[in-house]
Amino acid sequence: MFKNYGCRFSPPGWAENLNVKTNRHNPLRGVFKSISTLTVVMLFLFGGQDVFSQIIIESGSTEANFGVDADVQANESRYIYVGGILQTPPETVGANTDDWFENANIAGNGVGIIDITGGNPVVGPNPAFTVGMAEDPFFIDGNGKMWLDALYLRDPNSAGNNKDFSVFQGNSNKNADNPGTWNIVNSSTPQKNDIIDVFAHLRRDGNTFGDDLYAFVGASTRSGDGSAYLDIEFYREDLVYDPGATDLTNLGPDGGHTAWEFDGSGDVTQLGDAIVSLDFENGGAVINGHIYIWVRPADLPGNSIIAANAILNGNADAKFTFVIGGNGQPIFESGNGTNGFGYAEIELKDQNAPPIAFASINADPVLAGPWQTVTGSQGATSPDYPDFTLVEFGINLSEIGLDQSTVADSECGPLFGGVIVKTRSSASFTSELKDLAGPFPFGNVQEVTVTIDGEDLECNATSVTLTANTNVQFGLEYEWYEWINGAWVLIPNEDGSTLEVSTAGNYKVIVTAPGIGGPGTGCSSEDEYEVIEVIPPVIVVDCPADEEITACLSQAAIDQALSDWFADFTYSGGQGNLDAVYEVGGQVIDINTYTLPTFTPCTGGSITVTLTVTDECEQEETCSSTFSVAGDDEAPTLVGTVPSGQTDMNLCFADIPAG
Repeated sequence: MFKNYGCRFSPPGWAENLNVKTNRHNPLRGVFKSISTLTVVMLFLFGGQDVFSQIIIESGSTEANFGVDADVQANESRYIYVGGILQTPPETVGANTDDWFENANIAGNGVGIIDITGGNPVVGPNPAFTVGMAEDPFFIDGNGKMWLDALYLRDPNSAGNNKDFSVFQGNSNKNADNPGTWNIVNSSTPQKNDIIDVFAHLRRDGNTFGDDLYAFVGASTRSGDGSAYLDIEFYREDLVYDPGATDLTNLGPDGGHTAWEFDGSGDVTQLGDAIVSLDFENGGAVINGHIYIWVRPADLPGNSIIAANAILNGNADAKFTFVIGGNGQPIFESGNGTNGFGYAEIELKDQNAPPIAFASINADPVLAGPWQTVTGSQGATSPDYPDFTLVEFGINLSEIGLDQSTVADSECGPLFGGVIVKTRSSASFTSELKDLAGPFPFGNVQEVTVTIDGEDLECNATSVTLTANTNVQFGLEYEWYEWINGAWVLIPNEDGSTLEVSTAGNYKVIVTAPGIGGPGTGCSSEDEYEVIEVIPPVIVVDCPADEEITACLSQAAIDQALSDWFADFTYSGGQGNLDAVYEVGGQVIDINTYTLPTFTPCTGGSITVTLTVTDECEQEETCSSTFSVAGDDEAPTLVGTVPSGQTDMNLCFADIPAG
């Protein structure tokens, strides 16, 4: 859960033009960094046991097409090192790398991953806000990389009379403590420890869940003196902090954290909390990095860290082991309120493996993002990050075993819960904590979900198509089943997102994201759908019997008989809406406006009406009926006396007088 940072902008898209300037850099700084980094790498390769515990061995890199180069602009790679040797000038434009923001003045195919379409979020003299990712989770970019989560956070500053609502007070706040014992207050902190900007991003180095998972984090402070001590802490729980309170809530059950768990053979059965501790000294000439995981030694295989190491070394699938210090003892720190739990340092099991973590600090000013930054003792707004104030870090979580996909048969869940970025007073892991940014949700992305859309077999249809709709669009496996004789039976050769069904029954789809299950832990999601065969009712059309008026009726009687006959045309049944068509003499009529003909008693006449009815299933029924009036074509017979003066008797009289 986010700290109350004022506002949050939803993803969808990024701006194409930013009116920002590029910044040239001092090439001598880059050469100095290359030499010093080479020294660090050589120490790693040839040093003693303590040196091997340092995870960070590369100073700046491009990983999964994202620049870990101590700047925030896409398409600009500042520090590209291989084995500590500078490969390019300190500033390379057109590198086609992604980064936090896109600069319209720098050409390339790389993009910014932070959403800048929501307007300017900077409100007030000491703003605090968060901005999300420029795309929805599981987005596949033009370079085939899957974006999972991203966030930019502006933390309030404590320059001048300003106060930051989340700083550590007192000397009792340490990394290895139960976070519930920390004293977090609304106060101030030294400017070199005052966090201003935080960046975080998760992506896969490809478009499937089996590709390596990378985490990238950046942070800036108000000023720098050439040294920086930073912690990035990953929690399984979604921590909560309300400004004005002094305690974090929604903590884990194991001394305020969630502990890592292993089975007897050393396989991880539950991922827990982890912390990356970064130390930049002498302007980044010395970069130390350490990774710790939260455990209780007595709960580990063999009931101790040293015994667990022996088991992990014998496990071919284990990616890390615990660090043993120069005194032969594990590097393990426990603090207040932890009940025996604490942070144990880990290192790659394969000491000769390629680097999996990278870090960089800006040795000279670099351009800030579209919302600028805050610097100096007075908290001035600045378009640039001053020297040694911006740190970037990237790590291959899959290679160190911090990816959920490394946990076999575990419960489906998110990659992480919440993240906190902290500053420390010195390089010691147990030194006093100073400022805090967060907690913010990171990698708390929902697992794969699926629902089936379909239709019934209606109107005597021969088949319908069922469609599995998922929240993930790539890298999924599908299995379709039919319920037969009380059991689900796999339908062979149906491994796509749709299924054509020709018989009524119950169907099920199981969708799995290989390796992590979405981006959880190798789990699956399923849904069921019942296809019903709908047999449409027959159409019933009723036409009146043919009617012939033979008697010489009055005009009123004939008209009434015709009207009654016409009203007896009816229809019913069928599927859905019915369409009734009336025809007279081959011409379609509108029964609501049609005027019946007039048949006189003398001339007679007839009308034939045909009724055709169709339904939504294209069933059709027809009937016809005829109404006729026989004309008076018989000469009248005079009975009685011919009227005086009448000579033409071949007439039709409506009323022949008697007499």
